[in-house]
Amino acid sequence: MSGGAGVMVIFGDDTDERRGPVARAGSPLTCFGVNQSATKLYYVGVNTSVRQLALTAVGWDLRDILASVGPDSPLASYGSGGTDPRVYCINPDSRIVELAVKAAGWDSQKLPGEPALDSPLSCLGLGGNDSRVYYVGKDRQIHELAPDPDGNFEDRTLPGTAVAPGSDLACAPDPQGRVRVIYADASQRLQEITPDGASGAIDGTDPAPGTALTCFAMNNGDIRLYYLDRQSRINEVAWTGEDRVSRALPATARPGSALTCFGAEGDLTRLYYLDGRARVNELGWSKGRWVNQVLPGTAAPDSALTCFGAGWLRTRLYYLDAQHRVNELAWQANRFVNTVL
Repeated sequence: MSGGAGVMVIFGDDTDERRGPVARAGSPLTCFGVNQSATKLYYVGVNTSVRQLALTAVGWDLRDILASVGPDSPLASYGSGGTDPRVYCINPDSRIVELAVKAAGWDSQKLPGEPALDSPLSCLGLGGNDSRVYYVGKDRQIHELAPDPDGNFEDRTLPGTAVAPGSDLACAPDPQGRVRVIYADASQRLQEITPDGASGAIDGTDPAPGTALTCFAMNNGDIRLYYLDRQSRINEVAWTGEDRVSRALPATARPGSALTCFGAEGDLTRLYYLDGRARVNELGWSKGRWVNQVLPGTAAPDSALTCFGAGWLRTRLYYLDAQHRVNELAWQANRFVNTVL
C-alpha cells in the first residue's frame, strides 16, 4: 500500500495519504545511514509507537517497530556492521529496551538498569557492532550497558560526579576501541569520563542548563563536541590528543535549540541548529574558516534534529515542521533540498 510523497506505509493513526508521517509533538529523532547511504530514521508517533522510516530502492517505507514507549522516552540508534539497526528507548515501565533486526526480524529485549526519569540515551557500536549504551541512573551516575560474549547486557556504573537534572549525554569512540562520555554535572560544568576510566571537569565550559550535546570523532580519533552556553552561543570543545580547547563559535542559536553534527570526510564539522526564527542553520568549517548558512527549512521550535553524512560527505538531516511532519534536508547537486516525507 502506498501513501503520499512516495512513502510506503503500514497505516496507523498518525499517518494518512494526505499528511504523510506525523510524529508526536516534541518527538526525539535518531538516524543512521545503511553503509553511510540509505537512511533509517526513528521517531515516536502520535500513538506513542516507535516508528522506522527507511529509504528503499522503491521509496520510503514506514512501519511500527514497538507498540509503545514512555511519555518522555529518548531514542538512540546505530547500524550494527553499518547495516543492521540497533535502536534504544525507554518503555512505559521505565525499562531500557533494545530493538534489533536479527535473523528472524525485529527482536525486542529489556535491558538491565534503572534509568532516571529524565535520563537521555546515547549509544555507539565499537568496532562497528559491539553495542555500548549510556544512560543516567536513578543514582544520578552515568551507567554503561554492554553485552557479554553471549549477548546478555551487563550494567556498569562509571566513575564521575552526579549528573545535573536535564543533562544531555554524548559519547564518542577513540582509535583504541574505547569510549569517551560527556555530560553536565550538578554545578553545570561539562564533565568527561575518559577512555582510561578517569573523570574530570572540562575547563572553560559554562553550558546553558539542559543544553543539547553533540559530537563526532575525527579520522585520527580526536573529538569535536558542541553545546550552547548561557548566551545561546554555539561552543566547541576540540580535543587534540589529550589537550582540549573550548571556544565560542560565530553563531547564536534559539535558546534550547537541538543540535546535531557529523564530520564531512571524517574531519570537517557540519553542525546544525535552529535560529531564533526556528530556521534550520548549518555551521561548517571550510577552507580554514567557519561558514554559516540558513537552510530551506523551518522547524517546530521544539523539533529535534538528527543527521549523517551520505558517503561521509553529503548531508542528510531530519527535523519536524510546525505540523510535526518529518522533513528531510539533503545536499543534492550542490544545493540543499527540503522534502516533506
